[in-house]
Order: sequence, then C-alpha cells, then structure tokens
Amino acid sequence: MRIIHILNHVQEIGNGIVNVAVDLACLQSQSGDDVAVISAGGGYEKLLNQFGVKHYEINQSRQPITMIKAAIAYRKIVQEFQPDIVHAHMMTGVVLARALRWENRYILVATVHNEFQRSSVLMGLADRVIAVSKAVKNSMGQRGIPEHKLRVVCNGTLGSPRTRKISDYQPLSLQSPAIATVAGMYKRKGITELIAAFEEIAQDFPQVHLYLVGNGPDKQIFESQAQATA
Repeated sequence: MRIIHILNHVQEIGNGIVNVAVDLACLQSQSGDDVAVISAGGGYEKLLNQFGVKHYEINQSRQPITMIKAAIAYRKIVQEFQPDIVHAHMMTGVVLARALRWENRYILVATVHNEFQRSSVLMGLADRVIAVSKAVKNSMGQRGIPEHKLRVVCNGTLGSPRTRKISDYQPLSLQSPAIATVAGMYKRKGITELIAAFEEIAQDFPQVHLYLVGNGPDKQIFESQAQATA
C-alpha cells in the first residue's frame, strides 16, 4: 500500500500530533508499506529517512501565495507518488488533500487530535475520521460528523521509533516526596496554573517537589516562572 501523511511540520518540539504521525509513518514503512510524509520539515526528517520514509517539503502557511504554491507542489507529489491513502493530521492538510483529489482516487483519512479547536470539524471532509478516544468520537459526532465515518484508534505510547529502549535510559534521582507531570510544554496545557498552584501549597508543604517533564515552544516561559518561585 502507498500512503502519504500530510502535516504542517515534523519538528522535534514535543508536539503530540507530530509524534504520532512520525511513529505511524515509520512503523508502516517498517511493515512493508511505501510511505511518504509531506510537511515543512524539521528534526524528524533524519528518523523518517532511517525508516525508509520519503519526505516532501511543502510550506502550508495560511497565506494566499504560499497556499497556491503548496497546492501546485502537492498536486505534483501526488502524481509522482500515486498514493492509495492520504492521511491528514492537521486542518490545512485535510482541506488541501480534499480540494485536490479530483484527479486522483486515493482514500482520504483524517485523525482528530485536537477536537477542542473549532476548525476540527473540517476533518469531516475525509472519507474516514479517526478519533483518538471515545470521548473525541462522541464530540465529533455531536458536531455533525456522520457516524459511519468515525472510528476510534487510541494513541500508542510504547515502542515508539522516536525513543530508546527503557533499559537504555539512566534513571534520575528525584527528591521525595515529588509531584511529576508529563506534558507538552504549551500554555494551553495549564502548566502556568500548575506552577502557580504549587507555589501556593509549597509554603505549607516545603518538603514536596514539583517536576515538569516534556518539551514544547513555551518551555522557557515555564522555566522562568519556576525559577522565580525559588
């Protein structure tokens, strides 16, 4: 089977959508499928190449001239690769893939990662809409996505091509008692509020430590906030 994954970028910044898409592309290629990824590029290109996944670079920034160029480039890629399936992981990709499908007969699949976004309803343009949980499936159904399009496929978290074996990691010594949160370092994850809340209880429980585990574009903001509480 010939599969194209389309997403905005493949940067190694703790973006869960990117992580899942990269995992899926690598493992599909490992299983014998011909797989390609369309994105603006990023740190995961090397890993994709190691797994035999071809990467096509397209800037999908939502600006008229950029989108026209993206449409021309996408059409050329599809004609060259001849996919059986195009799997869109972000809204721009699903719109692009649906709008330019008229010359091709591929099946369009879309995975809804951030159903809280109003624009996520656009994922319903796909032939099959993958929800990462039953709650997401129910939410998308309530927002008008036909039931026959929806399927639930929970995200896998173990055995990722992006990570080493657990036995290869050196454990860190944490001060105890400890509270640890594992999350993408994004403001919308509530990290700012978590640090602020911990600062309040820390006065009553000075022996407790808070650990933040993750990466993301707002990491430095949270580091500065945490340092200010010391």
